[in-house]
Amino acid sequence: MKPIRPYKVHPATVMTIDWIAALPVKTGKTLEEWIALAQSTHIHDKKALQQWFKTEWKFGTIQASWLADMALGDEDSIAMSSHEGYLQAAERWIDVQYAGKKAHLRPVYDHVLTVAMNIGEDVNASPTKTYVSLFRNHVVAHIKPTTNTRIDLGLALGAEPALGKLQETGGAAKGDRITHRIPLTAIADVDDEVHHWLKLAYDKDV
Repeated sequence: MKPIRPYKVHPATVMTIDWIAALPVKTGKTLEEWIALAQSTHIHDKKALQQWFKTEWKFGTIQASWLADMALGDEDSIAMSSHEGYLQAAERWIDVQYAGKKAHLRPVYDHVLTVAMNIGEDVNASPTKTYVSLFRNHVVAHIKPTTNTRIDLGLALGAEPALGKLQETGGAAKGDRITHRIPLTAIADVDDEVHHWLKLAYDKDV
């Protein structure tokens, strides 16, 4: 198999970075100026600072929450303000996800990620704090350590029946991308059936 390619910046982070770049034009202040202004209020409670951004400056809830985190020095929010910061944080997030009692699952994660990255040349992996998203044009799968003994491989399979190892997540009824999952506890679980469902999720995302 080909080696795992480097992680790519998560699309949500790309949107955040683009939003930061547009702040001076849209608001008249740079990110650094907004942070300095927020810090000058000496508000140290996130909810209160978020409300300040919403009430005083009419930011939306998501933007206000993110700005509040930045002003309060949240490490992950700061990392997501740049491509380089995100990629550094991504490695840290994976290490944290598979630390302690979940450390024995790291080889399983590494293996399933390698398998998933080899189903197509245009597959990209983007970590979050709790799972890794696999993209083609859209999300085709998630890799998430759900318990101390199990990784769940979530799959975007639409209305496919839950056959074999497949379990429904309830996502189809809620309109979620991820509709099925396969529990993985060992490298041996990543068998031909898992390859088949990964490839089908990939092929469906045209």
